[in-house]
Amino acid sequence: MELKDFNREYSLILDDIGMKPDGTIASHSLVAHVRVCTDDPEDDSDYELVGIESDQMIGCGCSFGVTLIIRKVK
Repeated sequence: MELKDFNREYSLILDDIGMKPDGTIASHSLVAHVRVCTDDPEDDSDYELVGIESDQMIGCGCSFGVTLIIRKVK
């Protein structure tokens, strides 16, 4: 997935859920969350997002994308 596509989809979801500055959604006191899953029907493991980092090009060091860091929940 390209970063522009990720940004578009993410922005649409934020608009749809109506997340407020305190992290709650619309008229509820629930805090919005990020869920990580796989498209492999054989993988029943749980994963969690633990970080986001900027990718940098070797040499010039310019940022060109992001890496989402996940952890398998034991």
